Amino acid sequence: MALPAPLKKRLPLIVASVVGLGLVVGGVVWWQGKQRWEGTDNAFVQADTVAVSPRIGGEVVEVLVKDNQRVEAGQVLVRLDDADARDALAQAQANLAALTAAVANVDARTEQEQATIAARAAAVTQAQAQANLARAEVDRYGKLADQGWVSQDRKS
Repeated sequence: MALPAPLKKRLPLIVASVVGLGLVVGGVVWWQGKQRWEGTDNAFVQADTVAVSPRIGGEVVEVLVKDNQRVEAGQVLVRLDDADARDALAQAQANLAALTAAVANVDARTEQEQATIAARAAAVTQAQAQANLARAEVDRYGKLADQGWVSQDRKS
C-alpha cells in the first residue's frame, strides 16, 4: 500500500515531530524525577556505627554477637583468651606468698630481738641489784670495822 504524495512529503515532518515530542516528554519526566530523589555518586550509605574499645586487650576466642545485631551497653560481645591474665594472677599470688613469708620472718625476728632485749634488761637489773648489794656490804662492813666488830681487811 503506497502512501499518497502529500502524505509522503509530510512523513519526515511527522516523524520529526513525534521524536521531538518524545524527547520533550522524556526530558520533563527525567527532570521531575531528579527533583524528587536525592542522588549520590560517592557510594556512602547512612548507618549507625559505634566504636568499640575493650577494657583489656587479648586474643578473641569467641564472638558472642552476629553481624548487624543490635546490642546494649555493657553487653559482652566477645570472649578473650585469659591465659595471660591467669599467668599474671599466678605471678601476683606467688609474690604475695613471698611477701607474706617475709613479713612473718620479720615478725619472728622482732619477737626474738624483743626477747633478747628483755633478757639483757633483766641482766642489767640483776647487775644493778648485785652492785647495790655490794655497796650495802661495803657500807655495813665499814660501819662494823669502825666499831671494831670486824677486821679492817673486810672493810675494803
